[in-house]
Amino acid sequence: MIDKKKDKSTEKKPVKPKKWIGKVVASMKKKGTIGKFSKEAEKEGESTLEHAEEIKSSPKASTKLKREAKFVINMSKLKKKKK
Repeated sequence: MIDKKKDKSTEKKPVKPKKWIGKVVASMKKKGTIGKFSKEAEKEGESTLEHAEEIKSSPKASTKLKREAKFVINMSKLKKKKK
């Protein structure tokens, strides 16, 4: 007798494009936090990316601020890949 059950480990599921960035932007708009990090960087007289790198390496920065900085750094990498 032949086992007609398909082996699930060998099946490949179709890969759906992730649209998580749209959800993130919508959430930021709802909270009113779009441009918050850029304004902080402008007050310090730095570019947004420079400010993010400085915060990321600062031991005194809060966890929340470090996460925001990491997000800025990651988004800059995505922007570079698109070009």
